[in-house]
Amino acid sequence: MAGNSFSTQSSPSRIFLMQRCTSESQCVSATGATVEFENNGGVAVTPPTPLAAEGKSYYDGLLTHPTRDYLRVPATAVLLDSTDAALYPGGNRLTVIAQTAGVAGVHGKIFSDTVSSRVYGGALVSTPDYGDQTQDLVYARFYYAAASQMVKLASSQLWVRRELVFQAG
Repeated sequence: MAGNSFSTQSSPSRIFLMQRCTSESQCVSATGATVEFENNGGVAVTPPTPLAAEGKSYYDGLLTHPTRDYLRVPATAVLLDSTDAALYPGGNRLTVIAQTAGVAGVHGKIFSDTVSSRVYGGALVSTPDYGDQTQDLVYARFYYAAASQMVKLASSQLWVRRELVFQAG
């Protein structure tokens, strides 16, 4: 979902940082997001199909794309709640919310209403050192259907939201 409104939930959610440990001494948390956009006059975007082997290399590759780029932003909120409190008392639904920021993407392409920048997807990202994007780890990419994509408007930012539901197998 992209836009300025969100559905509210009747039960409070706890703030949660998804964490993955690669060794006993190195744990990383999902603390950031990418927000992909295209400057194409506001026309609906046909998003790519994410491949499991792609991670940060996909975003590095946007450097050579003539109209696509991405914003690298901190997660505004990372929430954990449960789809069924009896089955998942510790929570099984992770929701990440981020807000666009800035006037240019990581590769320098303009992010603005003047070029009809259209947000069409993004990713949940770990940013171990926010000052060093070479350390970013991409957890999960996501894309919006044409009807849910949003064009940047003057004097406003866009919100992106990604929900991941985990179930016992």
